[in-house]
Amino acid sequence: MHDFCSKFKIKHHFQHPTIHKESA
Repeated sequence: MHDFCSKFKIKHHFQHPTIHKESA
């Protein structure tokens, strides 16, 4: 489950780096 979350986070970061930065 944690691995899946990590993969999703990485994928999301590549798709929406700006949103990921603002969310951080």
